[in-house]
Amino acid sequence: MSSVFPTDLDEFTNPTASDYLNSPSHSAQHADANDAIEALEAKVGKDGSAVATSHDKILASGWPVKITGTLTRDSADDPTYVMKIAGVDWTDKLSLGMRIKWTQDGSVRYGIITKLSFSTDTLVTIYGGTDYDMLDTETYAITNCFASHQKAPLGFPLDPNKWLVELVDTATNRDQSSPSQNVWYNVGSLSLTIPIGVWRVSYRATIASYDTAVSHGVNITLSTSSNSESDYEMTCGSYTDSTGYMVESVMTEKVLTLTSKTTYYLIINTNEGGIDSIGITGVRGQTYIRAICAYL
Repeated sequence: MSSVFPTDLDEFTNPTASDYLNSPSHSAQHADANDAIEALEAKVGKDGSAVATSHDKILASGWPVKITGTLTRDSADDPTYVMKIAGVDWTDKLSLGMRIKWTQDGSVRYGIITKLSFSTDTLVTIYGGTDYDMLDTETYAITNCFASHQKAPLGFPLDPNKWLVELVDTATNRDQSSPSQNVWYNVGSLSLTIPIGVWRVSYRATIASYDTAVSHGVNITLSTSSNSESDYEMTCGSYTDSTGYMVESVMTEKVLTLTSKTTYYLIINTNEGGIDSIGITGVRGQTYIRAICAYL
């Protein structure tokens, strides 16, 4: 009997003390045991094994969880993709923040798991960063899929710039003339759509105002609404007790957990009525909204 390990477990017939050497066959018993031992050794791997499926190679590379089964791309919303593992519950083996890698179209691709669910099939939501797409599996099959709890398994890029989404605006001034008191304005339509996941979200802007008659303040916030404040912790402000120009750079940061893709708007207002203008001045400093994956 040839060994079926590691695809399945071997089943051996144990001889009893009263059995003859030919029933079961003594030589066959040894051959079966030898086959099983060799299959086990191959699976474990020798020291420094180069065999990709051996435990020695997998543990050395930091990718200990091999994801098997029928793997397909269930949906795509770049830079987020959903991989389906058909008919098997993998939620006890995978978790949020795990690194994942797979091969498609001849190249190794990397991602971070940002959501998991199971109902008939396991759905694994993967953030692919700036560099890695999950291709259509009707054309390009997913092979050699592994996951890791380690921060830096072999090959996984840790450069934060590969695991962010951002808006950068340096082109011009974004002004609102004759703003109404306490009304929020999305000057320049500045916004950033952030995928599912946990993110270190920050923004930087140089806020400006002008009036020749009254002292005034200007507030800026990052909000899920384009015309109202949604989170006071994301609000900054400045005030001048003199007339004329006011210019000040502000920035803030907060960790946000998003269960769905969400658009954030950079909006400003003034606490005084009748002033000439408020705005975000890109020519005096780069304006950005930035979200870096917090699982790094």
